[in-house]
Amino acid sequence: MDCREMILSDAFFDILLDYPPDLAKAPDVPIPNCVLQLDENFRILYLERENIAPLSILDYQYAYVPKCYALTRQPVSRGQPGNAAVTREQQNNAAVTREQQDKTAVTREQSGKAQAMQAQVLPLSGAYEDSGILAMQEEPFYLTGRGILIGLIDTGIRYRLPQFRREDGTSKIVAIWDQTDQSGTAPEGLIYGTLYSQEQINRALSEEGTETVAHTDESGHGTKVASVALNAAPDAELVVVKCRTAKPNLKQYYGIPQSAEAYAESDIMTALNFLEYIRNKEQKPMVICITMGTNMGSHTSSSLLGRYLALLGNRKQRCVVIGGGNEGNSAHHFAGNIRTDEAYSFEDVEIRVSERVSGFSMEIWGSVPNSYTIAVTAPDGEQAQRIPIRYGMERNLFFVYSRTSVRVRYLLTESGTGRPLILLRFQNPSAGIWIVRVFAGGENRQAPFHAWLPVDAFLEKPVYFLRPEPLLTMTEPSYSRNAIGLTYYNAANNSFAPESGRGGIAQVGDVPSLSAAGVDVQTVLGRETGSSISAALMAGAAAQLMQWGILQQQDFLLDSTGIRNLFIRGAQRDPGTEYPNPTWGYGRMNIEGVFEKLISEI
Repeated sequence: MDCREMILSDAFFDILLDYPPDLAKAPDVPIPNCVLQLDENFRILYLERENIAPLSILDYQYAYVPKCYALTRQPVSRGQPGNAAVTREQQNNAAVTREQQDKTAVTREQSGKAQAMQAQVLPLSGAYEDSGILAMQEEPFYLTGRGILIGLIDTGIRYRLPQFRREDGTSKIVAIWDQTDQSGTAPEGLIYGTLYSQEQINRALSEEGTETVAHTDESGHGTKVASVALNAAPDAELVVVKCRTAKPNLKQYYGIPQSAEAYAESDIMTALNFLEYIRNKEQKPMVICITMGTNMGSHTSSSLLGRYLALLGNRKQRCVVIGGGNEGNSAHHFAGNIRTDEAYSFEDVEIRVSERVSGFSMEIWGSVPNSYTIAVTAPDGEQAQRIPIRYGMERNLFFVYSRTSVRVRYLLTESGTGRPLILLRFQNPSAGIWIVRVFAGGENRQAPFHAWLPVDAFLEKPVYFLRPEPLLTMTEPSYSRNAIGLTYYNAANNSFAPESGRGGIAQVGDVPSLSAAGVDVQTVLGRETGSSISAALMAGAAAQLMQWGILQQQDFLLDSTGIRNLFIRGAQRDPGTEYPNPTWGYGRMNIEGVFEKLISEI
């Protein structure tokens, strides 16, 4: 079996590393069957499952097991948490309908190009106008993203659509890396998937009916994202990665249904490596647009993906844009604060679980120097008493009457953050209200903690906290340093979108950076709403600004932080509102305001 087969096979685990594995001096590191070097700081090991211990934070540190990410696609109205069991049932039905519609769009790509052409004829308005994007495309600026690359990691692109072609019929796409297609040549150093060059794409476009580029976007999500970015920056060029879905063994480890659309941190990091490779090859500035998110992690940008994004965002002539997800109204975040000097130093975390949920995970992140332990009570009243803390301890709880198992793992010091972490995995949980009682000890009188449930996409049925905290609901990796983390709003009335994630204080500075329009936005496949759409709009605006700053020699060394700060200066802010704040960040993104501010200060 060669390295490509190992990368693709479910018989192999993916393990992330941020240090060189000196195998002679580190006997705790298994000998890898295959290694992908991403950067001098990051690499991925592929280990044969039958020869090593099963996936566990006891044998592999939490940070090194790839996390799973979901597309931050259009949310469906959820209703109040108290009515979630009914409303989320409706959501699931709506999601099935939307999936059927997206699959139908595959045939529309071949027979319904008229729809896309009609969308192009309609004048852009709404979000594009409200953000000042259309004004900057006109004289005297003519900022259209010319000379700028926009990197997308999503579900691919329907490259034949007219919006992705220049006037002469050639493609605006520099390269496509399809991680799901093993029929062709892989990118240099990445071994798997198929790379389609601009030359191959142009040949396919000029020879209608040929299959020289056997790539498409079945769901349409990546196509919508790409079209929004190019609506904002029509002369920019695209670099597209179609990300493969996570391996079954990783979904099983996290308790994610096998039918769920989940993407592994390892594959997203190889996609970033590919984008950087193309940027260096083309020697053009690049905007990287991230349209995936997860509730896994500390929400402090400590994951290896978050750190890799921070590294790229710190490099000159790069800009990283990250949507903050659609978890603001999902009741998946709980915030507690325990008084350790009181007689009863605990707080109850109540979780409502619907019928027919096969399993889910939960993470509890504490604060240093406190220590935390838990007890668990099932809906029928059966209790698992307080579990004592021991370093690296794992305990399997079995509830006899409900026939539910709960695996509990304690980490006194999680390596990426230094903070205490408790992981829970519920299998076949009975419906009703589960209570996780969190105890705290230590010298500090206050012992704050945060708990997160999985994103909606990883749950079959509603699972939510009865007393949720709406702040800190932006998904990872939007807290990444040296990046523009976004919430989104409705440009029709400048109201904040209730489904949008929200920021807060989590030891990462001011998050979100800005709020971008993301409701009912025109795309090549119709109007769309969601965090991913706002991120695409922001990416297009960033390409406009990079054209002015870098290609027009206004600031040749612009990076993510510089671009972020320029947008902050020009953001629209309402009188009487204090900024930054967890919903709007420093205000509503408006690129026209950037130039108005610069002119007023001359």
